[in-house]
Amino acid sequence: MGWMTRFEPATSGSTDRRSNQLSYIHHKAISYYSNFLFSLQK
Repeated sequence: MGWMTRFEPATSGSTDRRSNQLSYIHHKAISYYSNFLFSLQK
């Protein structure tokens, strides 16, 4: 289980930035998709 430690955010700042970027992209995609679905319902 020692190899699992490199996936912890505390070990590297680059993983923090990468996860923040992914969560930002994920949030933007969800908001775009929900707006798309909302416009279809009109």
